[in-house]
Formats: sequence, structure tokens, C-alpha cells
Amino acid sequence: MTYRELWRGAVWNFALGMLVSVVPALAFYYLAFDYTPAQLRRLSWLAIPGITALLVVDLSVLAATLRPVRRALAADASPADHQRGLERLLALPMLVLPRIFGPHAITATVVFNLLVLWANRAYSLGIPESHFLRYWLLNLTVVPVGHAVYEYHATERLIRPLMPLLLPRLPGRFDPSRLVRLPLASRIFLFSVLLGLDPLVIGGFIAYQRAEAAGLTLPTVFAFQLVAVGAALTMLWLVLLLLISREVSEQTHAITDGLDRIASGDLSTDVPVRSTSEFGRIALAVNEMTAGLRERQHLRQDLAVAREIQQGLLPQRFPPYLHLQVTGLNRPALAVGGDYFDLMELSPDRTAFIMADVCGKGVGAALLSAILQGTFSSMTPGQEPASVFAQINRFICAHSDAPRYATLFFGLLDKAGRLEFINAGHLPPILVHEGQAQFAFPAGTLPLGLFPEVEFKTCSSSLKPGDTLVLFTDGLNEAVNPEGEQFGMERLQEEVARNATAGVDGLQAAILAAVEKFTRGIPQPDDLTLLIIHYRG
Repeated sequence: MTYRELWRGAVWNFALGMLVSVVPALAFYYLAFDYTPAQLRRLSWLAIPGITALLVVDLSVLAATLRPVRRALAADASPADHQRGLERLLALPMLVLPRIFGPHAITATVVFNLLVLWANRAYSLGIPESHFLRYWLLNLTVVPVGHAVYEYHATERLIRPLMPLLLPRLPGRFDPSRLVRLPLASRIFLFSVLLGLDPLVIGGFIAYQRAEAAGLTLPTVFAFQLVAVGAALTMLWLVLLLLISREVSEQTHAITDGLDRIASGDLSTDVPVRSTSEFGRIALAVNEMTAGLRERQHLRQDLAVAREIQQGLLPQRFPPYLHLQVTGLNRPALAVGGDYFDLMELSPDRTAFIMADVCGKGVGAALLSAILQGTFSSMTPGQEPASVFAQINRFICAHSDAPRYATLFFGLLDKAGRLEFINAGHLPPILVHEGQAQFAFPAGTLPLGLFPEVEFKTCSSSLKPGDTLVLFTDGLNEAVNPEGEQFGMERLQEEVARNATAGVDGLQAAILAAVEKFTRGIPQPDDLTLLIIHYRG
């Protein structure tokens, strides 16, 4: 919503509010005072300049009232402007009451009385000056009631679209208690009194005025009885209003106090359910929400522990090797993930390394990853890698009801550079040789967990002194930017080639920096794992 739309809406609400008060006021003057048709026509013509003057004054006051909001909506508004604009925006409904019962009612009464006084002298209108005091009393009290109540609620509806626009621009946290300017219970009581007494006062005044014009007088005792009965009924009505307002106030405070405690982090709070009205339903909904938040908090705490355990099981630092330099890291997309990497010294001459990627994310993938980790970490030098793969594959196929599978790259490197490897459906690593980065050692078999009868074959190759092997999971090459474009294998290959001589730590830092620059900080959909092995010879 723009300021122009706000201004048009405010003027429209004021015009409808004027209609709410002017039409009953004219009918009231027609019924209450025994005016001739000529006098009523003259009064109707006098209403035109009166309403014109009233509009000038009212719209001037309204424009001044909206000035801080207009400044807050400007393109160059400062945080202080936003603060003042929001404060004024929230106060607009409440400011309707003093504006209508203040400048509006006073201007209407003064202008109308002056016009009638002028018409009496200029056109011998013949309206008694004793009526002027009654004009004052009526125009300052009961006549503007409908206008004020209507414009209050219309203004409250008008400002709703602007609140989500200004609230995020405020520095710091907005205090919710500042949002409520006229509590619901007070609003019910105030407007019920105004609207309830309004027809009684107007009806009583019309009856009194017509009786006086007809020369009728009420007996003193009857008048006293009438006043007493009216006062008793009014008191009873006010007591009932007080009870209703008190109930609304207590229920509202109970719910808002509970929500404040929940917002401060106290999830042990339960809102008392003490009503069979909609407030009771709201209290029940809040308690159900709090129970869900408690459950989520416990789950988050459990996942935090699981994350700590999982990250603790992954290599944090690698021991020094005479023939190798190694670095690696794991970044799960959620609290825990399904990626796994490790490096194990099976004998003084042979070092095993593994990179695994379990399909999916979260707890299920993490459990399967833990199974893989436990199996491979217990490998002995005499075990054949292919038989270990076959055993794990059969276990996953037999015990997993859900379609779970894992891609793995397992390598066994000795000090002479001989490399035995199994690539079970995993992305081919990048081999850096003499400054050139090429994808090497492609997948030779299917991933684990798809078919129990799959056979796994061990392949052989060799590394030259100075070669570097970069293993990774698809969370790296499938990292996306805000436009939805993937980082891709080609960018990864170019980044590795560009930083081939930077050492394992420098190469890892360069790859991560390139990915972070590409993604521009948006959350990534998959786990990211990297393992870099440099063979010294």
C-alpha cells in the first residue's frame, strides 16, 4: 500500500463517517424541533457551507495526523522515520476519537450556530436562541457517536496492509505490548456504552422537546419514577457490560501472558482453559502448539547430540604420513547427514581411504552411514575389499525396507604408489597429474543396497609422486545459486586445476571459497564432503 492509497482510504472512511452522523442528525432536528417547512429548507441550505468548513478543518487535521506515516513510506526514510511512522500508524484508530469529539464536533457546532444566528438576523428565520445550547450539547456528545465508532473500526482495517510493511524495517525487536492501544475489553465496554446510550438520549430528548412544544407537562412523581427506572435499567446494562468486558479482559490477558512466556523461551507454559467460548478454543490451540514446540525442541537437542557424535566419528585431524598429505571435511545439510569419509592405516605400507554418500539426508541416511563406517573401520589387512563390499551390500538389501542405497569409493594405496580401488556408483575423483586435472577411476559397479547379487570388482592403477586425488560427494558439484544453477563438474575441475600447486589445505580452501561465492549464502539441499590426498612418493 502506498501513501496515496492510505490517504484515499482515510478520506473515504471520514466521508462515510460523516454520512453516518449527518443523516441521523438532520432527521433528529426534523423530529425534535417543531420547525416549519420553510425553516427546515433554510437549515438544509445552511448545512452546505457548514459541512464545507467542517471538511476543510477535518481534512487538514487528518493530513497533519498522517504526516509521520507519509515520511516513513518515503524511499529515503531513516530508521527513526520508520519508528515514528509505525507509532503514528498504530495510534491512528485511537486518534479518531479525540479528532471527532474534538475539532470535528467543536467546528460543526460553532459553524452551525453562527450560520443559524446569521440566518435569524438576515432572513428572520425565527429559531429561538434557547435552542443553541441544545445544539451545543447534542453536537458535542450524541451526534458524533456513530461517526467515531465507524471510523475507528474502518481505520483499524485500513492500516492492516501497512503494518507488515513497516514492522520489518524497525531496528531490533518490536515489543508486542506496544501494539495494543485500546484493549478489546475496553473497546467493547466503551463502544457499547456510547452506542447503547445514544438512542436513549436522542429518543428521550425528542420526546421532551415535542412535549414541551405541545405545552405538555409531566407530573413530578411520574418524571422521578421514569428517571429512576431508566437509571436502574442503565445500571443493570452497565453491570452486564462490565461482566462481559471483564471476562474478555481476563481471557485475553491469560492467553497473551502465556504467549509472551512462550516467546521468551519458556515452553513449559500452558495457557489455562477457562472458557467455553472462542477464547477456550484459542487456549487449547496454543497448548497444542506449545506441546509440538516442546517435542521439536527435544528432537533438536537429540539431533544436536547426534551431530556432535557423528562429527566426532569423522576424522578431525590426520596423522602425519611420510608418503601422503591429507585433508578433508564434512558439511551436512541437516543436523546429521549421510556422507562419510575416512582414512585408515591397514599396515605400515598400505593406507585405505573411503568416500561414501548415502541417498537422502537426515537421520535415516546417518544410520546407514554409521553402519558403513563401523564396517570399514574394522577392516583387517587380510580382508579383500570386494568381499567386504559384497557383505555390506547383502546386509543392506536384507534389512532395509525403504529404498536405501549408498555410493562408495574405496581406495588402498601403498608407499610405492600402487592403488587398488572399487568405485561402487560414486562420482569419479579428480586426479591432478603434472598440473592437469582430469576425472579418473570411474564407477565400475552399482551402488550398495540395490541388488543383493551384485559382484564388486577391484581395479588397479598407480599414482606418481606429486599426484593429488580429490574425492567429493554430489553436494559439492550440485550446489546451487539463487538462480537455481548448479556449480557443476566443469567448474570444480577448473577450480582444482587453477589451485593444483596450492597444497591440500590451500586446494580445499579454494574449492570451498569458490562454492560459497557461487551459492551466495543460500542453504544447500545436500550434504557436502571433500577428501584430498596428495601422494609424495
